[in-house]
Amino acid sequence: MPLSLADGKTINDLADLLYHFLPASGNNNTSFPIAAHRAGTSDYWALIGSKGPAIVQLLSQTYEHRRNRFCPLIIQVVQLGMTYRSRKDPLTRDEIDRLNELLRDLEFSIPELNDPKFLKQLPPAAPNNSQPSRLCFGME
Repeated sequence: MPLSLADGKTINDLADLLYHFLPASGNNNTSFPIAAHRAGTSDYWALIGSKGPAIVQLLSQTYEHRRNRFCPLIIQVVQLGMTYRSRKDPLTRDEIDRLNELLRDLEFSIPELNDPKFLKQLPPAAPNNSQPSRLCFGME
């Protein structure tokens, strides 16, 4: 099923958000190819040119053709991203709140990313820029 214009826009927004979560290559422990492999979607990762379009392709192809692997892919990106960014620029509550919002727009909800205990452990990006998390269930 091809992407609707609205879903395509959301996938692009999601790719923009996830862009800084992981490197595209050159890392044997935390990268987009590793996340894709662990989620069973490595055949959709192709770094030809720049990282941004590769992320869009990975997300859109997974969403269109292997929807049951979309949430596992996002979980892998977040888990590896937490490790990759842990020392200098940790993932923030604002980023995860935005991620949850975009997932909701695609009719997904990942309980682990909405867990209050997890969310409480994340630093906000800016003290006055926090947004409340939105929980949604019964998707897909």
